[in-house]
Amino acid sequence: TRGDITSHMFGTHRRTGDHTKVLCNLFSRNVLDIGNNHENSFTFENYSQFYYNRFMKFRQMCYRCHRPAKLCLCEHIVPVDTRTKFVLLIHPKEYKRIKNNTGRLTHLSLPNSELFTGVDFTHHTRLNAILDNPKNSCYILYPGSDSTPLHEVQLPEQDKQLVILLIDATWSSAKPILRLSKNLHTLPKISFTHTKTSAYTFKRQPFCEALSTMESTHCVLEILQQKAYENIPAEKVAHFLDPFHEMVKYQVNFKP
Repeated sequence: TRGDITSHMFGTHRRTGDHTKVLCNLFSRNVLDIGNNHENSFTFENYSQFYYNRFMKFRQMCYRCHRPAKLCLCEHIVPVDTRTKFVLLIHPKEYKRIKNNTGRLTHLSLPNSELFTGVDFTHHTRLNAILDNPKNSCYILYPGSDSTPLHEVQLPEQDKQLVILLIDATWSSAKPILRLSKNLHTLPKISFTHTKTSAYTFKRQPFCEALSTMESTHCVLEILQQKAYENIPAEKVAHFLDPFHEMVKYQVNFKP
């Protein structure tokens, strides 16, 4: 019925007056041009069809990369098997950014990785199991005066697994994660130096050396390759950032 369609289109929480406002806004933005493309002038029925074609199809999601189905990046993901285990700690605000979150893309690209969402991980059962495992040698990637350059770190021997924790958040959101998560306080910090410029061109970076989570992971993989700790096919390392570049390409070229 008309009422059901209206609720589906605008949400049951909107009042009738709000429906009119939304419709007027769509007209004012030149989103609707039905009168020019159809013999009849605007009707509720052809608007309903337009709305579905324009918006509802777009909202269908890919449940793997968590992006709109039309913008799915799964075909560009190149799985990279690593000896190193990566653990991504994602701030809830970052996790909700489905269109430009690189933490999940990083996780999907690394089979030997786990992803956890939160702010205070002090009592996180699975993370604590990883940190407390005597067979793991754990580090957290976090730059600062008390961090050691990765190329200087004495990596674990065959009897232990290297585990690198990555915080996926803005700089302002990363600090609370590190401050509140008491189980991270004793972890040795590692960092790296680079001369790269982030391809995250549509997102303002806090300083020129800043990289996205996926770009930082790529740098870590390159260093581990140089140290002969990893033996990843060069082609896979070269294409690791493919989904990230596709995401950037879409955002830069996006026209509402």
